[in-house]
Parts: sequence; C-alpha cells; structure tokens
Amino acid sequence: MNTIQKRNTSLFRQPRHSNWFSQLVVQSTTTKLVWSIGVLAWLLSGCNPDQINNGPVPDILVTATTSEAIQAAIDAAPPTGAHIILPPGDYQATARVNLTNKNRITIDGQGTANWIGSSTVPNLFAVLGTCQTIRLTGINFSTTAGPGSYQYGLICTFEQSFIDGYEIDHCRFTAPNAPINLIYFLPFSPLNESGNGRGAMQRNINIHHCVATNGGRAFCEVNSHVHADGRTEGFFERFRFSHNTVTNMGTQDASFGPALSMSGMASQIVVDSNQITDTKYCGLEFVNSQQVSSTGNRIQGTQTVFSAYAFTRAGTGKNTDIALRDNSGSVKGRAYILHDIESFSVTGDVFTAEQKVELIRARKGTLNQLALSVSSDANAMLLVESQDISLTNSTLRITHAVNAASLIVIPGSSRGIVVRDNKLARPAGASGLFIQSEASSGNTIGPNVEQLLN
Repeated sequence: MNTIQKRNTSLFRQPRHSNWFSQLVVQSTTTKLVWSIGVLAWLLSGCNPDQINNGPVPDILVTATTSEAIQAAIDAAPPTGAHIILPPGDYQATARVNLTNKNRITIDGQGTANWIGSSTVPNLFAVLGTCQTIRLTGINFSTTAGPGSYQYGLICTFEQSFIDGYEIDHCRFTAPNAPINLIYFLPFSPLNESGNGRGAMQRNINIHHCVATNGGRAFCEVNSHVHADGRTEGFFERFRFSHNTVTNMGTQDASFGPALSMSGMASQIVVDSNQITDTKYCGLEFVNSQQVSSTGNRIQGTQTVFSAYAFTRAGTGKNTDIALRDNSGSVKGRAYILHDIESFSVTGDVFTAEQKVELIRARKGTLNQLALSVSSDANAMLLVESQDISLTNSTLRITHAVNAASLIVIPGSSRGIVVRDNKLARPAGASGLFIQSEASSGNTIGPNVEQLLN
C-alpha cells in the first residue's frame, strides 16, 4: 500500500499579521530600545515565527497511521518544502521521526491526528541539522510510557541543530506517567560554530495556542548551557511562548515541572497571554536570560506549592533587561524569585501568594503599580545584597496575624533602595516595623500610607 500521496495543489498560508510587538514594554534605557527596534526588524524580515513564508508547496497525504509513514513523507518532501497532512487516527510510534536538513515543512494533524509514544519510543519527533521554517500544527502528542529514565522530550531538538523558524501551534501534549519533558530544546556544537563565540543558533521559535495537561516534567525546557567539555553550547534568539494553556506539570518529578524553563544563553524572549495552573517549582523559569518581555500571563496554584516566576543564575551569569507587565495569579509559593537579576521592571502585576517575594543580588530594578498580598509568611518582601531598586505606587499586604513581622525587610547589605508612595498593610499584632531598613544604608523610605489590619 502506498503511504504517501502527492497532490498537485499548492499551500498558500495567508500572513497572520503579528500584533505582539505592541505588547513589548519599551523602557527608557538605550539597551531596551535597541532590542525593541531589533525585534521590529525581525517582524519586517522573512524570519517571523508568527508567519511561515508564503509560496507554493505540494501537499503530501500520509495514508498509513505509522511513524514510518510520517518519516517517509518527510523524506519525500522536495527541497522547496511540503505540507504533510496526517488524516484522523492513532499514529503508534515504532521509531522516532527525524526531520533533518529540511526547509519549509508543515506537518498538519488537523486536530485529529494522535501521535502516541511508548517506553521503547519516548521521543516522537526531532528536528536535526540545519532547518528553516518548520511547523507542527494540530497534532495530539502523548505517550503510554511509565516511570523510567528518558532523555529529551516527546518532541525535541538536539545535537548540532541550527534552526531558523520553528512554529508549534494548536497541538496538545500529555505524558502523565513518564518523567519526560513534553518539548525539549538541547542543542550543542563547537563553541564558535555560529560566530561571535556562540554555538548552535536556534532562533525565531514560536510555541503558541497549545494545550499541555498532566506532564511528567516541564511542558517546554530550553537548555543551552556550556557542556562538560567547556567548549560546546547552543544559543537561542527570538523565542516566543504565547496563548498556551498548561495544567498539572511535574507529575513524575516533584522538584521540576514549569510551564517554560529558559535556561542558558537566550535573548529576545517574549512570554505572553498564557494560562498556567499547578506546575512544579515555578510557572516560568529564566536562567541567565536576556531581553525578556513577559505580559498578560495568568498563573494559578490550586493544588501544588510553586512560585509564579523564578529568575536565577548558573555560574557567573545573570538575567538582564527583564520586563514583566500585567501578569496575575494566586500561588502557594512566591510571586517572584528575583535572584541575580539586573535592569528589570515589574509593572501592574497582581499576585496573591503564601510566601514573600525575594530579591537577592538584584540590581537596577523598578516595581511600580504592583499589588501583592502575602497570606502565610512573616514578611511580604525581602531585599538582600541588592542595589538601586525602587518600589513605588504599589499595594503590599500581609493578611494573616500568626508570625507576621515587618512588611518589607531591607538588611544593611542593600543600598540605594527607594520605597515610597505605596499603600502598606499588615496585621495589628505583627511584630517589627512596616519597613525594616538600617538608617545608615542610604535608602529612601517614605512617604507611604500605612494601615494596621484588625
């Protein structure tokens, strides 16, 4: 039986005019302005992950519900690209499908193709080599795998992969019983392979309008650290994660299960309009990331203890040029872990959390129009070894009376902290002060409106 049918029709994708550039927060620093101009140039170029290049490509219809049939369709695609159609059905994976050194390939499950893995085939699909404008759409990815040791993810990139344009949209993911990521990026290459001291470049990646439910580890992990030999690493640029619905991650790993983990060398990251519920460790993680805009995300913790945002470092790196705006939610952990972060802003966020916000070794940051309510910790905010941070026009509250102490704690190791024009509230029986700050620190405290709660 033939497993491939080519049709002499052409696929023309209408441009989907991107509106997310307008959501970026252009701040006053020259660096952020240059970044935003660069992103605008990206949108005006042909490397827009929100829009696969238009043009005629053949339809290739897969007529057998096997991974071998999908692989054969990919291998049969001409150099100019193809639209590979998966008719409705259950596609049982007997081997990983690899897309290697291909351009302008769309694999379209039309919302009714179920691609199913197992413990013997944990990785369903991989992009390898040098590829441009790849799209996965309308596919339901899952696995019957149980507990075990699995590498990578249900879909992944690894080895010496160079990607320019990779869109994953309107797909569904689940792996409830296997400790595996649903999407995993793990490239490596000689350190200077992309020039400028960088390794394998993966850029113009867009993951949007996907649904992930009951994942063993993270929904999407992006990992680009230096490998053990000290000479290899990948680099990510222009990465968007938007309008996804992520629920109950980390079912097989209690310590790690975020919706998105950006860890390593990455810049120009946009994370917006996601609905995130009950992840593990945190909802959104950034390690050594640069030029991050995160807006309009809703992060809820109804059953598990996790923090909404975690910014941390690996080695000597740090997070820089970070803008959070109009995010909201209620979590059992912290609203923010802000460690080793520089040049950042938080504007208009609204969070209820059980634990305090931590700023440790934070530099050059603003928190403005923040609404934060803490229900179980002694403090609402702690600033340690931090400099040049301002908290203004915000509302901070501690809502419980047991063990409540100073609302904001600023040890002597922090300098240049400004706390003014805020509304501060704590229980009447709380110990300490509204703001605990050493007089010799050079910090600016007040005026603020202070209220004792009965």
